[in-house]
Amino acid sequence: MRKKIWIDGPVQGVLVGRVVVYWVAGMLYLGLGLFFSEFFSEVERPAGERVAAFFSHFLLWIPSLVLLLPLVIFDVVRLSHLFAGPIYRLRLHLKALAQDLHCKPLRFRDDDCWQDLALPVNEVHKRMLLLNERVKELEAQLLVEKLKKAADLTSSTENAAEVAPQKEGAVAVGNQRPPVAATRTKASGPQEATRSTDHLTPPRPISEEKQEDQEPPPGGEEADRQRENAEPHQTVEPVGVTS
Repeated sequence: MRKKIWIDGPVQGVLVGRVVVYWVAGMLYLGLGLFFSEFFSEVERPAGERVAAFFSHFLLWIPSLVLLLPLVIFDVVRLSHLFAGPIYRLRLHLKALAQDLHCKPLRFRDDDCWQDLALPVNEVHKRMLLLNERVKELEAQLLVEKLKKAADLTSSTENAAEVAPQKEGAVAVGNQRPPVAATRTKASGPQEATRSTDHLTPPRPISEEKQEDQEPPPGGEEADRQRENAEPHQTVEPVGVTS
């Protein structure tokens, strides 16, 4: 049993208005029919009598016509509910669907018109649910990727912050190392110190270099003595002394 039959005023109101128009047209048709039948059936009678006869016959139809009008209106409204009801339910379903995709599927009454309209609407509803689930999965994957990228960026920043002080310490230690020559002198003894200062001595003659190539140079103090003996002794004569 339908609790409410007036559900779509713009649609059902148009139908009720059309019924009233047809009812008025029917009354006019009936009145004109009676009028012409009374006026042209008995021409010899006076006009006043014919008008009185017309109203006497027409007033008999008015109560039945007035009672018939609401019955027709009610039947039209009830009948209109069979096709206005599905559209009304469809409109409510779309509003609910816009607010929540997990609403109930569309369902019409058994005696409603357009029963086949519910099937494609429910198919679209199912398709929207599947797409919504897919969108949620993609959003979750995107969120996981963003979190991974943020974690990688944080770890790389921390690693860079840890490596930077180590590099600075290594550079400071390298700047504080002693000179190479002094280190070698302390480690190798007097012989290495002598070798480190060889580049400060003047170049020797070619003959001495050839001699050194032929005979291995002795080491230490003997090399210095032989070098002194190899140098020619120059005699200095006093200036201004005559023999």
